[in-house]
Amino acid sequence: MMAENKYRTLHTPAAAEDLETEGERLNQALTARVAELERKNQKLTQRLGLLQAEQQREQPQPKDSRKKHAWLVLALAAMGMTLILILVNGIGSGASGGQQSSGQPAASEPQSQQEDNGPEQTPAEAVPEPSEQGQEEGPERYSIGICQWMQHESLDQAVQGFKDALTDQLGEDASFWEENAQGDPATCTAVAAEFADAGTDLILAVATPALYSAAEVTAELGGVPPVLGTCVTDYAAALGITDWQGVTGTNVSGTCDLVDPAIHADLLMEMVEANGMYDPVIGLLYDSADTVSGWQCDGVQKELEYYGVQYRRYDFSDYGSAGAAVSDAVSDCSILFAASDNIAAADDGEVIRNLLVAAGVPLVATDAGTLELCGVVQYEVDYYELGRTTGQMAYEILVDGADISQMEIQYDSTSVIVKKNDAVEELLGIYIP
Repeated sequence: MMAENKYRTLHTPAAAEDLETEGERLNQALTARVAELERKNQKLTQRLGLLQAEQQREQPQPKDSRKKHAWLVLALAAMGMTLILILVNGIGSGASGGQQSSGQPAASEPQSQQEDNGPEQTPAEAVPEPSEQGQEEGPERYSIGICQWMQHESLDQAVQGFKDALTDQLGEDASFWEENAQGDPATCTAVAAEFADAGTDLILAVATPALYSAAEVTAELGGVPPVLGTCVTDYAAALGITDWQGVTGTNVSGTCDLVDPAIHADLLMEMVEANGMYDPVIGLLYDSADTVSGWQCDGVQKELEYYGVQYRRYDFSDYGSAGAAVSDAVSDCSILFAASDNIAAADDGEVIRNLLVAAGVPLVATDAGTLELCGVVQYEVDYYELGRTTGQMAYEILVDGADISQMEIQYDSTSVIVKKNDAVEELLGIYIP
């Protein structure tokens, strides 16, 4: 047995006839109501016209005042028409709903009944005013590309300091695009080119190889975007500048991670005196394949010449030759200074440590790796603070419009960190002031 259709009464002839009659009645009522509203609206318009004419006779009005009255008349007229349309739409919806349920078309449907009217407007909304011009724009967003030479604790700290400094001042308006070159020069160049092509506002080059690549790529593009370096020891050597004046004169600047050579020379002399080294000779170890290492060695040498103390230089060109250089140095010198982070490569670290301990010669390191394996003390800058200094330079360029070509390379000599290797110090039986 089929289920009963609860809507079947709507399709009977009697039901359809009743609905058609009801629709005609509603249409007639609608027509009469519309006519009444039109008459009232006409009377209202006439009354407003008479009031306006009476006011004009009593006192002449300025042009602006007449415009205001005219707009008032139009607004009230619009309000009247709006009320008519709303009423038409309301009544028409009822009639239309009844006829659609019966499946019969409406006998006569005004056009306004078939269209979906928008929300009701007040007189003030009926005549929208022009939008205000010259509104204050929101804060500008800055995109910074970060090319890091390789994963390293010091480099990581510098990057974090840089990001924190900019975020403190710009908040979410500073965005960072970070890439690690994994120690590959070709990757550095590709990353710098990608940053430039993407239209970044500034490039941060972390370490000397990254700086060199970013400077070379942006030079070919007319010096854009600006490039800031950090964890770079010697900008003149890295960029091939012979007449160094403290600024590059190009779209490159940044911060230097070099500890003042005078600080290292002072430490060496204090250790000589504290440990009673008679007629000392200080050995300077450097990597001849690393321009920065040679430059750092030169700086300490000049300071030692000022003290009038004897010194000797020992160079090596690869990791495997560092042990041979140290073997020669410990036979001639009272104390060593290693101006390179390659002095304690994995294949030489234990060899070098054994040579130093056997000869009783301490080594002053310039990097954490060398200190851990065979050094007794290390002076280094606070890389996090160095990064923050670089971030402040970036803010001055991006927000204040500073000319990067005239920005001096910044040093952070005020936050030098002293680290010691207690185990090696005890093995050597020396005193570190």
